[in-house]
Amino acid sequence: MDGEELGGTFVISVDELGLNGLWSTIKDLVESRMPLQGLTLPNKVGKIVAVPRLPLMFVVSSDKRLLRLKQYSHSPVTWFRNPHTHLILVSTADVHEYKSTTRAQLKRVTADAEKDWGGAAVGSEWVILYVRPFELEPSDKAAKKVFEKLCDDFGSKRRERVVRLDIPLRAFDAPSASSLATISTSSSRSVATTVGYTPLPSSHAYGTGLGSQAYGSSTAAGAGSVQGSVWGSGATGLDDLCAGLRDSIRAAFEARQAAYDAEVRRLLNERREPKWSFTTLYLVKDSFALMLEGAGLWEDAFQEYVELETVYLDCLETTAAAAPPATPAEAAAAAVREAADFGLTGSDTEDVSSLLSSSWRNMRRLVLWKKSVQEFHFRQYLFAAQARVLLRLGRPVDVAERGLVFIQNFLAILAAREAAGQVKPWFKECWAFSACMSLIGALTAYTAQRHSLPADWDVTDFVAAPGSGPQGPAAAAAVRHLAAAVAAERAEK
Repeated sequence: MDGEELGGTFVISVDELGLNGLWSTIKDLVESRMPLQGLTLPNKVGKIVAVPRLPLMFVVSSDKRLLRLKQYSHSPVTWFRNPHTHLILVSTADVHEYKSTTRAQLKRVTADAEKDWGGAAVGSEWVILYVRPFELEPSDKAAKKVFEKLCDDFGSKRRERVVRLDIPLRAFDAPSASSLATISTSSSRSVATTVGYTPLPSSHAYGTGLGSQAYGSSTAAGAGSVQGSVWGSGATGLDDLCAGLRDSIRAAFEARQAAYDAEVRRLLNERREPKWSFTTLYLVKDSFALMLEGAGLWEDAFQEYVELETVYLDCLETTAAAAPPATPAEAAAAAVREAADFGLTGSDTEDVSSLLSSSWRNMRRLVLWKKSVQEFHFRQYLFAAQARVLLRLGRPVDVAERGLVFIQNFLAILAAREAAGQVKPWFKECWAFSACMSLIGALTAYTAQRHSLPADWDVTDFVAAPGSGPQGPAAAAAVRHLAAAVAAERAEK
């Protein structure tokens, strides 16, 4: 996990105060309510957009990925990767301990979150989750008094910032065989697509966990009939936690969206200045688009990618219209620079199109390594980003039409480069073939998925996998499903 950098999915940072292993104990129960549902977010023109399902990634604050990211947290390039909310866990019933130790720790943690991850333009949101000690009854007066103190010290009238979670000891008891059988027959599909179910030994100790799926309070439809006899049974406060997360994520998103919009406007207004760089605009605007994708605002993300492409094409036209070199030596040097800016290195793998598999991480690494945006790779990246969003919007025909136009236009560019001796013979034909096969494979897999699989299945691996045909687990499942359907139809005949 530490090797994969954060980005794309909204991140929730988790801090444990005073009790190590608390998060690992309640993690499965909390994550059983994910993706977060019922969220509404405003786009940059103020229109409210409903987000039916928002995936969240919970990451402990000591994770190496967060520690690496923290030093760049104030840069617009990383705003979309920063935690959208800091979830702070507290579990004590000792009022004296709270007043003498816990309260000061909370003030420090919240202040550090606002200082390290926030700023003048981008706020840093946090939610305090008070987990009642498991051995106490819900009516315990000491626990109630600590929670009231938390609300007085850190609560807010505008939204939920302090939430209480009550988990009875029986929530850690393993389910009976009959309960598991009922779950597997009534809700296996919805459970499998959400978190997955792997039984773990029951334990009352911190750090053991509730199991891979805490069904009792938040499972998919169909499991409610066995709620009283499965893990997580009787837990209360999860709805309040989801409400608090919705409010804090909405506030963080609004602040970052406004900051991104202001930063992009500033960069566009400086386009005519001598030191202006498209690379900076790309990094900021692409980050904004990725944040919108993570939020499920597909229309707005597509608009950002289109605007980025428009500015890029305008920059290419401006460069092409510049005054020609005055001497042969200058012309030769300009030709070398142009070939380098285009991005072909002569590698044997470059004739394999990345039309629908270009990764934003790889694109950024390449740009930062070369210190420039190379046309050959960047044009394919822009198309891949737009196609990914269009498929999310359910517009495969648009992807097909735009793909054909893109391949034709890019072939003309490669033909001109071949005539100038910058592209090897047969390179453009190999690239065009792989691009067409990539487009056909992705659209075929997407169509099979829409007609043969549940509507809420993820389609990311249809367009994120390299190669010329359907790749990834979802595509493979679609092929198996279709093969089974055809075999059944033949058997009936």
